[in-house]
Formats: sequence, C-alpha cells, structure tokens
Amino acid sequence: MNTNPPAVSVLVPIYKVEQYIERCLRSLFEQTLEDIEYIFVDDGSPDRSVEILWEVLKDYPERKEQVKLIHHETNQGVWAVRTTAIKAATGQYIIHCDSDDWVEREMYGTMYKAAIAENADVVCCNFIEEYPNRQMYNDRPLLGFTWNKLVKHTLYTQNKILPFEGINQWEDVGLIYRLLYFSHKTVLLKDTYYHYNKQNVTSMTIAYTHSMIRQQISCVTLLDAFYRTHGYNRQYRVLINEYMIRAKYLLLENAQLRNIKLWKETFPHLAVWHNNDLTIVERLLYTIIKYSPVWIGSRCVELYYYLRNVRSESGDKYVS
Repeated sequence: MNTNPPAVSVLVPIYKVEQYIERCLRSLFEQTLEDIEYIFVDDGSPDRSVEILWEVLKDYPERKEQVKLIHHETNQGVWAVRTTAIKAATGQYIIHCDSDDWVEREMYGTMYKAAIAENADVVCCNFIEEYPNRQMYNDRPLLGFTWNKLVKHTLYTQNKILPFEGINQWEDVGLIYRLLYFSHKTVLLKDTYYHYNKQNVTSMTIAYTHSMIRQQISCVTLLDAFYRTHGYNRQYRVLINEYMIRAKYLLLENAQLRNIKLWKETFPHLAVWHNNDLTIVERLLYTIIKYSPVWIGSRCVELYYYLRNVRSESGDKYVS
C-alpha cells in the first residue's frame, strides 16, 4: 500500500450543478496524471449532482479509491466548502475546480511537472471563458481565481491560510492573494487548460444582491488588513485599490442596487483619479461623486449610464 501523499489534491464543491457536473467529472477523471486525489464537498445540494458523481465514477473504476466525498448536513456556502476541502486534502499540491467548469486532460500533470521542475510554490495557467455563443481566451493567470493555480500544500499549512469565515463572495480573491503573498516562486505557464463556464445561470456571479456587495467590501477590508499586518508593497497597494473600486462598483452601475451615499462612505480615501484601470470619463465621474452632494452625484450617475447604454445600443461604446 502506497503511504506517500498524492501528487495533487483537486478540491471540488458540489451545489446545484446537475446540468454541468458530468462534463466536469469526466474531464477530472480522465486526467493524464495518475497520482491524484479528488475531494468533493456536497454543500447540501438538493438536486441529483451527487448521484451523477457516483454514476460517472462507474466508468472510471481506477479512480474510485482516489475519490473522497464529504457531506455538509446543511448548506453553508462556498467559503465553508473550500475550508472543509482544504483541511481534508493530503496532496503535495492543492488546486480547486468548480463543478460547473471543466479542464483539459493534461492540466494537472503538466502543472505538477512544472512545479517539481521549478521547485515552485505556485504554478498558474491561462483559461478560457465559455459563453453560450463564444469563447474568450484569458492570458492573465494572476487574477484572483483559485482554479487555475496549483499551490504547494505547505503554503496553506505553514501560513495558516483558510478562506475568510462567512465570506462567500470573492472568497477566492481573499484566499489566493494571501497564498501568493507567501509564495517564494510563482511560475506562469503560457498554456491554456481551464474552461470557466459563464453559462451557468445559477452561479453567484450572475445576479448580485446588496448582501453580495457587502461581502465583497468585507473581503477587501480583510485583505487590506492582512497586507497592513504583513507588509505592503506597491504591487499589493495597486491590487487592493483596484479591488476596493470593484467592490463598490455595483452601487453605481446597477440601478436596482444603486446607493450613492454608501458608495461615498465606502473606502472614501480612494484616489480614483490616479487609477489607470479607469477611463478618463470614469475618473471624472467618480471624482465628481466623491466631492458633490448626494443628489448631484445621483444625477451624474444616471446621466453617465444612460449615455453609455444609448451609445452601446447604437453600436458605439461610450467608454472602453
């Protein structure tokens, strides 16, 4: 009996994915890497997702001993699922995979070989965003996703890194940027292995609520506190500034969620004029809102998004 830890642990949450999980499972079980551990966490899924797991596994009997299924008696959210899976993992390296996405067959084998060859703490790959009628290749592997990053297990354990408790929105951002902070060597592969499903209408990223915005703000606040404790550099200051802007963005952009007063009160220190990720028009808008009475800011926001929608519908983008 092999008592050595597996090369890679793949951590997979299960919740309301019966329409997509079979494709995900087959892509996982058909990996070219043999020395692998699969940890599935059922977060009280009310559909047939878990049944489909067992049905598909019958086609891959060689993988049966590599599969662990953990049940949450009640739905606890993705932060708790990832925490449960991380604590159960025994692999030399850990990577996450969302159960409505899928991966290329050679993904984990190639990333593991690169990790060993380079003695890397983290190995990243590119990914494809899968929309109903198109694909979008993304060659920015250091975005705040967990599923395209193979992370050395000891990076979690030695630095006591787990998801922020109770944060289900941007939980991956709060997790991965703390891990990257402690990485002594991060390798970026040019290859594209992960397929990010943007078709799942039940995904948390489809329809936002005020609760989700509050969790985004809380995540960035906790991440900012982490960097203040462990030490900031310019890279992480720029990163936090960008996510602070993004965290409260929907308080302007979404008419149903719009709250100009809360937008002004959230991270009021932001120097938006110097943020290169914003267009000139956006910088001007945010500066006017920041220093104007709420009623003036509201009118400016309404005018801005009205003009942007009009120009977009006419085929001419108002802002890039």
